[in-house]
Amino acid sequence: MTFGSDATAPAGSGLDAAAAAAAASAAAPLATPASPPPAAAVKHTNNIQHAPEILQLREAYNVKRHRVADDEAAYAFDHACRVNATQAERLANDVLLRLKKEDQELVFDGAGLQMGYGSQEHAHFAGDHYLTNVPLIQKTKVLQAARKMPKGAHLHIHYNACLAPTVLLGLAAKMDRMFIMSSKKLLFGKEDQETGKMDGSMDDSNFFLSAISFSILAPEKERPGNLFSDEYKENQTMPFRQFLAEFPADKIGKSAMDWLAHKLVFSAEETYDIPQTAAGAWQRFNDRTKMMKGLFNYETAYREYTKLFLQDLLDDNIQYAEIRPNFMTNNQLWNDEGTKQVDNAGIVTIITDACDEFVARNAANFKAGVAGAKKNFDGIKIIYCTPRSFQRTQVRAALAECIEFKKRWPQYIAGFDLVGEEGQGESLNFFVSEFLEFKENCKAEGLDIPFLFHCGETLSIGTSVDGNVVDALLLGAKRIGHGFALPRHPVVLERMKQRNVCVEVCPISNEVLGLTPRISGHAVYDLLARNFPCTVNSDNGTLFQSSLSHDFYQVLVGKADMGLYGWRQLAEWSLTHACFTTPDDLARARAHWLDEWQDFVVWLLQEFDSANPETQAVLRELAGDKTGAAKPAPVEADRSRL
Repeated sequence: MTFGSDATAPAGSGLDAAAAAAAASAAAPLATPASPPPAAAVKHTNNIQHAPEILQLREAYNVKRHRVADDEAAYAFDHACRVNATQAERLANDVLLRLKKEDQELVFDGAGLQMGYGSQEHAHFAGDHYLTNVPLIQKTKVLQAARKMPKGAHLHIHYNACLAPTVLLGLAAKMDRMFIMSSKKLLFGKEDQETGKMDGSMDDSNFFLSAISFSILAPEKERPGNLFSDEYKENQTMPFRQFLAEFPADKIGKSAMDWLAHKLVFSAEETYDIPQTAAGAWQRFNDRTKMMKGLFNYETAYREYTKLFLQDLLDDNIQYAEIRPNFMTNNQLWNDEGTKQVDNAGIVTIITDACDEFVARNAANFKAGVAGAKKNFDGIKIIYCTPRSFQRTQVRAALAECIEFKKRWPQYIAGFDLVGEEGQGESLNFFVSEFLEFKENCKAEGLDIPFLFHCGETLSIGTSVDGNVVDALLLGAKRIGHGFALPRHPVVLERMKQRNVCVEVCPISNEVLGLTPRISGHAVYDLLARNFPCTVNSDNGTLFQSSLSHDFYQVLVGKADMGLYGWRQLAEWSLTHACFTTPDDLARARAHWLDEWQDFVVWLLQEFDSANPETQAVLRELAGDKTGAAKPAPVEADRSRL
């Protein structure tokens, strides 16, 4: 049944008063409320006659139920966007909700049934296992809309894993000094534990289990070996071009490049296989990040990758990003010959020079009408990251270098973070003395370098890993990465909310790495239900076959009644909680985003609702002035209800 917004009773009124008020209109249907009804509707299968007094009680119950629903709607994270929506946005919201339904019917239902354990048949549905759904998601209109949507800021993106695998593999194939290594010989069969020889069977497990790595090497650092030889020893080096030429494509059924690209990304089979665990997924993740490291660790790749990454932001309608490169004292970025290292300052110089050049070139290209250029681009900043597996002395040195970088590049350094598998490295508490010293040093230097900690990316309830959210709170983190465990810490959650801390949620990453089996079980919905600020992020998109558009898609389909208003709030939060240098920078970014959002709303209506007479009338009004498509957000409105 539906609930009417006019069916209200005075606060504190009793059941009898509500019943009397409702009795006069017992036969009249209730109007649809401004907020969407719950997804699950009551299905009546029997017509049962009740006494008049029971009908009155039921109507009074409906009034109270509607009041609770309205209270929840008023507290919803997207409430401000809903109540301030223009007519164009309301129509566009209807369009997006309709597209979700059409995609289910045409794409997922149309794909037929999938076979499960014991030959049990299962229907496809949006929001099912992401990697299983990827081929279907690519066909959906909702993903088409997500790609077009202006996403604001991308605040959680690991810099070595954000472009398609073929990008770095293609660059590596051009390098004279690129070598490939493996933890196992790439031969069919099983290895005899005593002799180390293969038994000649057709077992191909070595091809799956092998950990592949790459490196630019000087001649004196080679350890020659052939990965396809029975004499191969772990991590011997083979020229990459030789590997490509000798790869047994006929036996494997794919080219060397396709096989390597497949090695770099998670598959549905390994992710959702019944015995798979979060620890097992992380083992595969770590193998892949090591593989990426070697493809990324030389100057030509780093420079070219930076240019392609910046263009990729524009292509995915992202106007600003805060990237997470790794900085280490034993830095691993080499020149193209493998004879000289580029230090951390050199890495920052490569990134900042490329960004300055790209921003200027994009502006010029936009004026010239060059394809791929965008009107609004607010650049990038760098989050200084170092491994949580380091010792205190190393982290202390990294914190000191972060301060030096902030003084040298004040417009580019956004904050500080520790990275790496949370359950395997040190806890935040382990480094508290170093962090407190860093805060005092920043204060003495007059610098603002916020902590943007990875924390709560765990299912290890009650451990020191689970306790990282406590230290993030006490250390004054501006944002936290993942925060999946945060709803299990009600005191920390409430205090972070009061301090306006934001969570960088990474839905697809958390699913693939075993924190939740499907998007609908993700902690983001617990946080949003409490009106806790969140942003949507892709984490390591290369490894997960995803882009930021895919993560926005997942968040939308994981909640039946989420539509345009939810997308808008998440995008606007990403700008609000970004590390812009000045209030003017933030205001400029918001204006840029609103300009793109207005175009997006008009596009949705033109693309998917142009036959609707009401939409036609709205589009005519907007033809001369698109600013009526969306109004600026009342910045403080959403915080006044907390």
